[in-house]
Amino acid sequence: MSARPEVSVIVPTYRDGDVLAACLDALARQTFPRERFEVLVVDNGPTPPAPGPARPGVRWLHEPTPGSYAARNRALAEARGALLAFTDADCVPAPDWVEAGIEAFAAEAGLARLAGHVEVTVRGRVGAAALHERAFGFRQDRLAQRGTAVTANMWARREVFDAVGPFDASLRSGGDVAWGWAAQAAGFPVRYAPAVRVAHPSRERVADLAAKARRVYGGEFARRYPASTPRSLVLLHGLRLLKPPVRRMRDALRDGRLRGLDVAAVASVEMRLRGAQFVEHVRLSLGAAPRR
Repeated sequence: MSARPEVSVIVPTYRDGDVLAACLDALARQTFPRERFEVLVVDNGPTPPAPGPARPGVRWLHEPTPGSYAARNRALAEARGALLAFTDADCVPAPDWVEAGIEAFAAEAGLARLAGHVEVTVRGRVGAAALHERAFGFRQDRLAQRGTAVTANMWARREVFDAVGPFDASLRSGGDVAWGWAAQAAGFPVRYAPAVRVAHPSRERVADLAAKARRVYGGEFARRYPASTPRSLVLLHGLRLLKPPVRRMRDALRDGRLRGLDVAAVASVEMRLRGAQFVEHVRLSLGAAPRR
């Protein structure tokens, strides 16, 4: 690929196996001409992996520093596109994902950032975990209202990263949201773009949701409580996680994300996740390292 691509698609990966293949297959089927965008896959394992299968327009990189944000920063240093499009290895972009993203920027000359839509998909029976993710997962519309987005489907012009800087590589989770707020504060607003779509399979077990909740909370904890914060105060603050999720459930009912008996199932999952976050809060307060 000699000509400079219009878009650089960045995909970090860590032991993702078949789901990464599905993501790359979807990128290979894009309606936008393949020679006009590049895909950078960054393996985040501790040692360089065996070479991946040859795929046109895909570059395989390696970043040994643990954390997906370190991996994304490695790709940022190599990316050649004027537009930077982020997705995750377990996401499946729609066939027109790249084309729709480019059209959104072309239609609005001053647009700096996009928060694309993330559709939670369910295979088989819809259980409590899937109901919870449908209600609360990947709310890009809400995040965009707050000035940020998640990298499951996030776009930005190159000059935004040039001005704001890269992701905070010290964070294991939440670095995309933190970067979005920094970009907003620097004068680069984000717009929700429902037509720019990727699919994300729902987690099928509550235990998997709990593992994600612990990992995400680790990123929030690092941002919220610097090392100088008294440990006794940090531990005390953790008690807020044990409050019943009344407001969160009420909001989900008001906008139609929950109906009927689903409410009880989702509320039960929410309390279990809060309990997992509380245990993680105590663990981190006592000096443990965030989970990967």
